[in-house]
Amino acid sequence: MLLIYLTPTNSPINIINILNRLLTTLASAAIVAGCALTSNHAMAQQRQNPFLVKYDTPYQIPPFDRITVADYLPALKAGGGRHNRQQSRSTDFLQHNCGS
Repeated sequence: MLLIYLTPTNSPINIINILNRLLTTLASAAIVAGCALTSNHAMAQQRQNPFLVKYDTPYQIPPFDRITVADYLPALKAGGGRHNRQQSRSTDFLQHNCGS
């Protein structure tokens, strides 16, 4: 919270100048933060998620040097969808072949 104490040297014009500088600084920070987020999002779209491609590493282990925190949620969602499809196929097979 910004506190401005009124003193004889703080004329209304001086306070307006201080607030103007503050707003300019905040606006600049918001623009820079927005550009950084846009840049990170664009980079994430161009880069492939290491969990979702075949590993070219020894022993087929995940390439941990290329994995970021943002890679986990899409991989978990994809794995959950794959699991649900496999479970559905298993259930269909059992219903068809076991006659229940």
